[in-house]
Amino acid sequence: MLGPLRVRAESNALTLKMGDGQVADLEYHGGAFFTRWRDPFFREYFGTHVSFTAARDSITGLNMRLNRDDISTRKK
Repeated sequence: MLGPLRVRAESNALTLKMGDGQVADLEYHGGAFFTRWRDPFFREYFGTHVSFTAARDSITGLNMRLNRDDISTRKK
């Protein structure tokens, strides 16, 4: 599941892609986004909240806890 993380706008919604594989639709709930993985197995076992960090009008990073792993990344 690990590799580059990519967040993209797709049909008026955000998606998160991890590496070359898993894709999740990001659903907004109460100040954070929740992953809705397209693969049923990942949806069942790896649901998580995603939060973004911002500076001015730009997203600069992403934070989430996937299973027991804390994942943080910054925009290059």
